[in-house]
Amino acid sequence: MTLICTNYTLEGLIDENIGISLGKVKIKESLLKEGLSKAPINSNKLIPYGITTKNNPFYCSFRIMHYLDASRSIISIKDYYKKIASDDKKSNKNISMKKLNEITKDLNEFINFRDKLIMLENILNFIIKSVQGRPNYLNYIEKEQLMLAGDLPKNLYSFYEEHLYEQRDLISLIKLMAIESLTQNGIKDYKKLKREILNIYGYQNIFLFRDLETIGWLKEKVFLNNILNIRKNISELTHNQINEKLGLVNLNFDPQNIQDCSYVFGGYCPLSLRLIESAVNGRWNKISDTLKKINGYVSFPDKENFIATPEKNENIIAIVFLGGITYTEIEGIRFLNRKFNEEYINKKRDKKIQFVIITTGILNTKKIFGNFGNKENPSFTMKQFRDCLKK
Repeated sequence: MTLICTNYTLEGLIDENIGISLGKVKIKESLLKEGLSKAPINSNKLIPYGITTKNNPFYCSFRIMHYLDASRSIISIKDYYKKIASDDKKSNKNISMKKLNEITKDLNEFINFRDKLIMLENILNFIIKSVQGRPNYLNYIEKEQLMLAGDLPKNLYSFYEEHLYEQRDLISLIKLMAIESLTQNGIKDYKKLKREILNIYGYQNIFLFRDLETIGWLKEKVFLNNILNIRKNISELTHNQINEKLGLVNLNFDPQNIQDCSYVFGGYCPLSLRLIESAVNGRWNKISDTLKKINGYVSFPDKENFIATPEKNENIIAIVFLGGITYTEIEGIRFLNRKFNEEYINKKRDKKIQFVIITTGILNTKKIFGNFGNKENPSFTMKQFRDCLKK
């Protein structure tokens, strides 16, 4: 789910829209350096720019924010220093020498990092234009959030038809369909919708559908009309049941007062983050029955103290993601780390927490979908291809 949901944190959006590689992004020079000189920069050359804390002291603070909050924070910083500069000009004899020295020192520090702040703002403005410039962006977000909360939007299929009629981005449509399929246990009239997509976007996309169906992201909605389906439904939890039992959806999400890691997806918590939180808080036994019914294999220690209360003063926990992790999940883990250590400072926790993330790679939607449907599987025969066309 974390690969197909809309990111809300700045770092996740940068990776999704530009791409982060080894702590750097490649971005047009004219875009990055806009406003740094009086003469406009017309270069479209892609240049690497480091977005680590070392390259930009602000980035560590802003990457955790909702992208709109980050924009407002940058504006506030610039306004603050404009006010300082204004006070400096008006000071004359109305201010002490000590205060004047403090103002001068602040202004000199701002001048030193001003260019980096402007470049970060330029990247942020590009992200905002990319995100909000998409057709029916708010309508898309509304439908995504409703499905993550367990509801099926009434006019969802009209939205699909509108998307097809205007021939908008195919991947955006597929992502929304995948969210419906995963949250609603399939898509009603899936075959009809699939046929329309192939007619409009081309039959070469049949291999994209083949791969997404293979991993279980897309499927036809099957109603419980026989004993086998009823038994399967009992043995596996639905999306709504998982949401309810593990508290993945936070309907009272407040971006101004973040209390839960669900903020990374605007009120929806990735399952991985809730499992990490439960492990550290020693709640495995309380959710063990739920874990046994989640699709996939989950193993957990019988002794909860093994994770929650180690012998040493500092609890270093290695979290291994096989297959990859998204920047949004990384930010969620950083949030949990900060939250647990605040509890330690406030005497609510006995041990410090330090998470170490080990993973095989950093993933995003573009990387995943770039591997789907590109090459014909050698085992996919012409007969199977014709059978897919008939479906």
